[in-house]
Amino acid sequence: MHSHQQKELSPTLLSLFFNSLGVLLKAGIPIQNCLSLMLEDSKDDSLKEILSKLNTEIKTTFQLHLAMQQTGLFSEYAIQMVKIGETSGRLEAVCSSLADYYEQKDTITAQMKRSILSPVILICVVSAVITFLVLKVLPIFSNVYAQLGIYMEQNSMILAALTIGKTAMILSLILLLFLGICGLMMLSSSGKKQVLHMISKIPKVKKVISGILVSQFSSALSMLLQSGMDPEHAMELSSGIIQNEILDDKLINCKKDFKNGVSIAEALAKNQIFSPFHTSILLTSAKAGATDQVLKKLSEEIMEDSMESLENAMGLIEPILVAVLSAIIGIILLCIMLPLIGILSSMG
Repeated sequence: MHSHQQKELSPTLLSLFFNSLGVLLKAGIPIQNCLSLMLEDSKDDSLKEILSKLNTEIKTTFQLHLAMQQTGLFSEYAIQMVKIGETSGRLEAVCSSLADYYEQKDTITAQMKRSILSPVILICVVSAVITFLVLKVLPIFSNVYAQLGIYMEQNSMILAALTIGKTAMILSLILLLFLGICGLMMLSSSGKKQVLHMISKIPKVKKVISGILVSQFSSALSMLLQSGMDPEHAMELSSGIIQNEILDDKLINCKKDFKNGVSIAEALAKNQIFSPFHTSILLTSAKAGATDQVLKKLSEEIMEDSMESLENAMGLIEPILVAVLSAIIGIILLCIMLPLIGILSSMG
């Protein structure tokens, strides 16, 4: 009976698992013996849980990807990649690739947490400052101006400061509430999918996600072609790891074109799977009979480009927030102080 995913394993743990498994497979040890040896040597309780379940399941399934599926502990991507590795006879290479993938994912996750935490703290601090200005400072100045015969309703600057302050305070509190809800949703698997789906609608993020998916597809296709698998079957298996509406449609058209006698490189080019620059490299290499090698190279380049784009996007968040929030506080203080400066100037 197929198990539903019980919990999401950390990228660090998955990287350790696939790296260890790849090393043992490289030594020529059968898969069942690999899992038994890893279970005996493991000191990590979470890793022991994975290995114990896999050891139990593989005795009945006899294939690692089926055992992984039955445990409900692995992502669909990992299961499909292992299936490709077992089908192509390149399980060792797949394990090494997955270890690198999850190590990279761990780095990205840590970077995103740092990039998001800093703006959240900044928003909290600035929200507190704005709230203090609106609830404590503005009333004091209103009383001072009232004693001088200037009332809030009669002074547009003070009224503007109050309006801007209250608006900024309400918006910042709504933003913090929204971020808090998103944080709580991220604690569950279904909630996390909803948050990621929402984030993926942002054009910059959408481009990064598409790049990562294309990289994964290209890596899988390259691996299958290098194993000697027939191109049609290779295209079918590698496209199975992609779970994205836009790319799914393109890959379906690719498979149709390929069945109509178009080469893999031409089908990928026709449906714009890669950027124009990468497409030209693919077509040129295909003429030299090096489609599988260039797909692997493109996979690495696209992944690097996607990670660089992600870093740049995350790096912009904090400076933009600092500029916007500082401008709001500056405008409020300016609106408060200008009437006072005007009074002092007239007295002088």
